[in-house]
Amino acid sequence: MTAEVVGSETNGHRDAVEVAGSGADGRRGGAGNDRIRLVLLVGAVVSFGLIGGLSGLVVVSSFVVMLVFHELGHFVAARLSGMQVTEFFIGFGPRLWSVRRGETTYGVKAIPAGAYVRITGMSNLDVVDPAVEHRTYRQQSYPKRMAVALAGSATHFAVALALLFFVYVAVGRPDPTRWVVGEVVSGSAAASIDVRVGDRIVSVDGLETPGFEDFGVVVRGLPGREVVVVLERDGATSSRNMMVGERLMVDGTVAGFFGVGPDRPMVTLGPVGAGVEASARFVDLVGMSIDGLVGFFTPDGLASFFTGGDDPPEGPEPVLSGGAGAGAGAGA
Repeated sequence: MTAEVVGSETNGHRDAVEVAGSGADGRRGGAGNDRIRLVLLVGAVVSFGLIGGLSGLVVVSSFVVMLVFHELGHFVAARLSGMQVTEFFIGFGPRLWSVRRGETTYGVKAIPAGAYVRITGMSNLDVVDPAVEHRTYRQQSYPKRMAVALAGSATHFAVALALLFFVYVAVGRPDPTRWVVGEVVSGSAAASIDVRVGDRIVSVDGLETPGFEDFGVVVRGLPGREVVVVLERDGATSSRNMMVGERLMVDGTVAGFFGVGPDRPMVTLGPVGAGVEASARFVDLVGMSIDGLVGFFTPDGLASFFTGGDDPPEGPEPVLSGGAGAGAGAGA
C-alpha cells in the first residue's frame, strides 16, 4: 500500500518505518501559523490553476483525491480491525495544519502529492508500548492484515461504482431505444435527401431502426445500395429514395455510410435500476481493463507498443453524436 506507516511514540521519540517517505515535519508552531500556512497552500493551488489552466488543476486535484481515498481505505480497514492509527495526513513535507481527535492526528502537509496513514507496529522492529501491542498491525491475524493491505485498491473500485450509480441517478443514461438525428455530415447521403437535425429515421430499406445501434447495423450492410428511407419530422412521415454512401473500414472491408450522428434523450434511473445498471457497466469496464492489460503483454501487443503499430487505412471517420444530452457514439 502506498502509505507511510510507523511504530509509536515512546519516551518522546518516534520510531518510524516509511513505505512512501516524506520529509521531516518541522516545528509545529502555533495554531495561527498553521492557518497562515494552510491559506498559503490554498493560494498556491489557486494560482497554479490560474497560470496552468483549469484542466491541469483538475488533473492534479483528481490525482490527489484518488490517493486520499486510497489511504482512507487503509485507514478505515485498520480502525475496523482494531488497529491503532496514529496519523492521517494529506500531503507530505512540513506540517501546515493538524488536529488531534482521540488517538489519531489528522492534518495537511505542504506538498499536495498524495496522503499517508501511520499504523502502529507495521514492522517487527518497531518499539511499541506493551499496553497497545495487541493493537499493532503485526499482532493481527493474516486475514486482517491482508484486508488492510488491499483496502486501498478496493476503495478505488468502490468509488468508481459509487460514481456510476450517482451518474445514472442524477444525470441518467442515453435511451438505447429512442433517438433522433443530432448531426448531419455535409455532402453525405443523408444531406442529399435533406435529412435535418431533429428528424427521426423510422426505417431503412424496409428495416425498422428503433435504436441507433440498429440503424448502424442496417446501414453498414448496404454500401452503394439504393434504398427507401422513411423519415418522421414534426409528427409527419415521408419516404425518400437515396444511394447509401460507402466508407473503407480499418480491416479493409467496405461498409455503408449514411452521414448522421445521434441525439439520444437521457433517462434517469431509480435507485434499484441505477444499481443494476452501474454494476453491469462496472463489470464491463473491469473486463475491458483486464482484456487491455492481457492484450498489451502479448507478443503482438508489445510489438505494437515498441514499433508504433501500422497506420490504419485512410477512410471516412465516424461522426460523434451531437446535440444537448446526446450520448456519444459513432455516426453511420
